[in-house]
Amino acid sequence: MENVLVFCLLFLASLRSASTEDMLFEEGGSVTLNLRPAPSKPITVIEWKFNGITLAEWAKDVVELTYKRANTSLDITTGRLVVQKMTKTDQGEYSVEVNNRVQAEKYQVVFIKRVPKPSVLTQPLSCSTEDEQCSLTCDGDTTEAEPVTYSWKTGAGEWKASGRSMTITKAEHGQVETFTCKMKNPLEQKISLNQRRKKQTAKMDLQMEQKIPLHQRRKKQTAKLDLQMEQKIPLHQRRKKQTAKLDLQRE
Repeated sequence: MENVLVFCLLFLASLRSASTEDMLFEEGGSVTLNLRPAPSKPITVIEWKFNGITLAEWAKDVVELTYKRANTSLDITTGRLVVQKMTKTDQGEYSVEVNNRVQAEKYQVVFIKRVPKPSVLTQPLSCSTEDEQCSLTCDGDTTEAEPVTYSWKTGAGEWKASGRSMTITKAEHGQVETFTCKMKNPLEQKISLNQRRKKQTAKMDLQMEQKIPLHQRRKKQTAKLDLQMEQKIPLHQRRKKQTAKLDLQRE
C-alpha cells in the first residue's frame, strides 16, 4: 500500500513539474521555440518532436542535422527551433530531448485566425429610442479566432469590457442614439460601424404639430384636405378649372 502511495505522489509531482506553454500562430506566420531552461552544458545530441514524431535532429559526429519538414530550422548551439510559413497542419505539441534527456517543458502551438470586422445587430430590428428594452449583439464569424473578448461603447462614452450581447433600456440609455462594439483576440482588434437607433419620428412630428397655434393648424389641415379633394378630380377637369382661374386673374 505504501509503495502505491509513493508511486502516486511521484506521478503527480512529475505532472506538476512538466510545463506546457501555449503559443499562437496565424496562416503564414512563424514561432520560435526555445529550450526551457537553457542547457548548462554544450549540446551534443538534440531531437525536436512534433506530436511525438521526430521533426528535427542532430547528434555530434553521428547524425547530421536532419529535418522532416522544410519550414523548420534548428540552431544546434542554442537548441532553438524556428517554424516558418506555418499552416494549420503545424498545430500541435512540440517537445524536445537534449543530450539524451527528455525535457519536461513542452509547447502547445495553436492555429488562430484574425477577428472579422463586427457589426451590431439589434433585436427587435426596429429598435428605437422609445423602446423599453432592446438587445444588441456584436456579430461576426469567430470560428478559429478564439479567444475573443468584446467591448462596447455607448454614444461618445468610454469602451467597457462586456459580453458578446448587451441589453439596453429606455430608462438607462434613452438619450443614447449610437452603439459600437469591438472584437479583440491575441492577433488584433476590430471595431464595428456605429449602430444608430431609430427615432420615433411620428411621435416627434405630433409633438411639433401641437406647438403650432390652433388657427394655423386648422388652416394647414384645410389646405391639406383641399389638395386631397383636388387630386380626386379628373386631370382634364383640373386643367379646365386652372385655366378658368387664370382667366379670372387676368381680368
